[in-house]
Amino acid sequence: MHDLISDLAQYVAGDFYFNLDDNSKRNENLIRHLSYTQSHGDFADKFEPFSHLEKLRTFLPFQSSAGNSTYSFPAAVGNFLKKKNPLRVLSLSRYAIAGTQVSPGNSLHLRYLNLSHTTIEELPDFVCECYNLETLILSSCGSLRKLPIQIVKLVLLRHLDIRGSSVTEMPAYFGELKSLQMLTSFVVSNNDQGSKIDELGKLTDLHGSLLIDNLQNLASSTEASSAGLSSKQYLHELEFKWSSYTNIQQSQDSVLDYLKPHENVKRLKIQNFAGNSLPNWLGNAAFSRMVFLQLEKCKNCSLVPPLGELPSLKELHIIKMKNLRMVGSDFYGNTTEPFKSLKIIKFEKMQNWQVWEPFNQGAGFPSLEELYIDGCPNLVGRLPDQLLSLSILGIEACDQLESLPLAGLTSLSCLTIKACRKLKHLYETNQEFQQMIGNLQGALSII
Repeated sequence: MHDLISDLAQYVAGDFYFNLDDNSKRNENLIRHLSYTQSHGDFADKFEPFSHLEKLRTFLPFQSSAGNSTYSFPAAVGNFLKKKNPLRVLSLSRYAIAGTQVSPGNSLHLRYLNLSHTTIEELPDFVCECYNLETLILSSCGSLRKLPIQIVKLVLLRHLDIRGSSVTEMPAYFGELKSLQMLTSFVVSNNDQGSKIDELGKLTDLHGSLLIDNLQNLASSTEASSAGLSSKQYLHELEFKWSSYTNIQQSQDSVLDYLKPHENVKRLKIQNFAGNSLPNWLGNAAFSRMVFLQLEKCKNCSLVPPLGELPSLKELHIIKMKNLRMVGSDFYGNTTEPFKSLKIIKFEKMQNWQVWEPFNQGAGFPSLEELYIDGCPNLVGRLPDQLLSLSILGIEACDQLESLPLAGLTSLSCLTIKACRKLKHLYETNQEFQQMIGNLQGALSII
């Protein structure tokens, strides 16, 4: 499909588009859009016939493979970009470049700039003078640690992608970028040279997904309310993240109360939260569109909210909550049919988890298809029964778990048990248990 779309685009563009890998003859004076496939070779001979071009709009190298290769930056490309072409689209993705190597001769008209997967340690000077720039992609720039304060001059910027970079804070006055519609990450600063979370509140038209990082830098829990997340109705995916080494616990409980998102949110992750309890809104049925939830390294929380009341939740991950010892009745909430849409649930690295109480008013997981429990060495007793829709069950490194509700797993097609001493012993010594497992249709692995 990708090749068909590419062929169609080239056909529509006609003589205005040219690929340097194509040996066919073109009227060079008509070319407006130039592309080629990246390689580790010398491009000087390829660019020489086009050195006189002055009306080029698009410069778009393509990656030669689906790998993670980075290519040395050809001097021929650097020299070519110094021409006075009024570029609208420029991509230098996957080139090993330093900021000083790139200096387009005419960047005033630039709308789209892709520097992803490059080795830049700081933005090239020309970027903050691209006053018409609408899209800036800096994803996977692992050496990029800061954005220049001058970036706030790009008032037309709509899309800023810094996923996978090493940016440690947003520059001061970041809220001046009021045209932003897509921002992948907002890194909270702890000093006056960067932006506090109130600058995020000024970005009222954000869409899509957003990671809010370094939340330990909030001066107080009430400061979190200035992010204005409850009014950002087009943010459908959120991640709240504290530094993994933070030990700040005071006032943390209410931070998440003030970070309450709009009820349109569909996917939510909470990582490294240091408070004692998760917010009440997390199990509020008003979040009727939430389909994915991940709670990771919430080390001081001993209870989980009433997540069973989330009517559309399809996937739940609970990871490394070391203070959680019991998943009890609070987990299901005040409803007669908890987790009615849940299809996948994963518990991972829960070192102190001991008991999972079943729902005491009937079947608690009517739609559950996949259940994974990994690295819960102190979990004892039984798992919930009557999981009539369960097709995949994976249990690993649960040394104290003694039994499985196999009689109620009528749809099970794949069972994996690994490093579970008592379950393996039960399988080896109990004929009834062997017979139940023998009646299962599908893959079986007990190690």
